[in-house]
Amino acid sequence: MLAARFDGNKRIAIAEVPAPRPAPNEVLLRVKRTALCGSDTKLWNKGAVFTPGHEIFGVVDSPGHVLDGRRCLVYIPVHCGRCVSCLHGDTHMCLTESVLIGWNRPGGYAEALAVPEQCLLPVPDDVPDDLAPLLLDTIGTSGHGLRLARPLAPEGPVLVLGAGPVGLGAIVALRDMGWRDIHVSDLRAARLPLAQALGARPHPVEDTTTRFALVAECSGAHAARNRGMHIVAPRGVVLLLGENDDPWTIE
Repeated sequence: MLAARFDGNKRIAIAEVPAPRPAPNEVLLRVKRTALCGSDTKLWNKGAVFTPGHEIFGVVDSPGHVLDGRRCLVYIPVHCGRCVSCLHGDTHMCLTESVLIGWNRPGGYAEALAVPEQCLLPVPDDVPDDLAPLLLDTIGTSGHGLRLARPLAPEGPVLVLGAGPVGLGAIVALRDMGWRDIHVSDLRAARLPLAQALGARPHPVEDTTTRFALVAECSGAHAARNRGMHIVAPRGVVLLLGENDDPWTIE
């Protein structure tokens, strides 16, 4: 089959590779869509041992399996399902497995891949193929963090820092959870109209006087993280969703 090979130095080649052979308790997934993620930039620059791609949507091709022929997303943390973390529902923090599909085993920039059956997420029929991957990193990451933060945050206004894909996903998830007083800040003004269309109100980046019950930091910028800690209301919550590999000094 064909797969993308990340050679490093911003070079990607399409190469022929052996077709996957699912192990016991795995299925073959024919890839329909794999979304680009900002974290793929690291592999674009440095290269990858395995086929990348971790926002994966496809159709199960394993005759006899209960999900054969079903449209499914891939939950990338491979987990045991038996340890304390898994039994509590924290399967992304499994104590016995440390494998992420698309990072340290082959991912979705290929025609097909083998997927542990526990990592299959069936997609409702009313979700189009092109939108299905958004349910993973874009909306899923934000929604998961907000579910954890919601019981801790008092009622009040919410500020989303960063109106990129994760920030937009946070706005969608916040509205779905019932939040209505949602504000958004971004240094790039061109991003704000879409955030407004989803139900958020622009908030000046330079304003440090307004307090928020919940600050969802979605840019990964250290300056934004520090700002969130300054403007969160008493007993409020700062939720860090943005990714950044550089050391962070809390000011």
